[in-house]
Amino acid sequence: MDSIIKVIADNGISVVCVGYMIYFQLTTMKDVTKTLLKIEENLFLINQKLGIDIKKEKR
Repeated sequence: MDSIIKVIADNGISVVCVGYMIYFQLTTMKDVTKTLLKIEENLFLINQKLGIDIKKEKR
């Protein structure tokens, strides 16, 4: 814990910003990605029902 406080004291707010961005990427963006993938699946199914032929890329 002392080493974390020392790094923040030495490098200032930039360390806090980087830490927040890492946290944001690992939590919020993960949820957004899951939601967008569900939306993509639903749109693909709608296109299939409408008879629109769109090739789905494999990931």
